[in-house]
Amino acid sequence: MNNGGYEVLLELKGVHASYGLVKALCGASLHVREGEIVALLGANGAGKTTTLRAICGILPSSQGRFYSRAVPCGASPPSGWWGWGSPVSTKGGCSSPP
Repeated sequence: MNNGGYEVLLELKGVHASYGLVKALCGASLHVREGEIVALLGANGAGKTTTLRAICGILPSSQGRFYSRAVPCGASPPSGWWGWGSPVSTKGGCSSPP
């Protein structure tokens, strides 16, 4: 997938994730192009950390699709994404892969 002249490295489409019965992410979509620096901004409880956890596979998604360089990865990102050097870093510290 080429968007604006730069390759799309990561794309999420309609991703849903929950903590038990609590729906924390409902239909998140985004794409990250080569060379971009991306920040997720929002109020407390907006889903920033949940989005990162879903991308990294720490929190399984219940719906939606992940794409790596335009290749469909299914409903969960591949564990190999950790090789990209993308751990989740939040104000509470850094999470390791499962």
